[in-house]
Amino acid sequence: MVTPSTSKQSADGSLKRLRIETIDLFFQHRVDPEVPIENVAGAVKELVEEGKVRHFGLSDLSSDPCTCSGNSVRDQVTPERQA
Repeated sequence: MVTPSTSKQSADGSLKRLRIETIDLFFQHRVDPEVPIENVAGAVKELVEEGKVRHFGLSDLSSDPCTCSGNSVRDQVTPERQA
């Protein structure tokens, strides 16, 4: 099951194993239908804000989550641009 906490644990584990400070592309290959993608995106946004992740990718989405939450996910993952 992919949850916000498992996403964070996965990222932290990868950073440690790879001995890097930032993951360029953190990619979720499967979406768990039991966990709202917005919840996972919120956790990934925190990783982006902490500087642990630069970009977030998703695959294997059905048309329903893309249509109804695509903008919501993008808004949650993309940090505010500071002028």
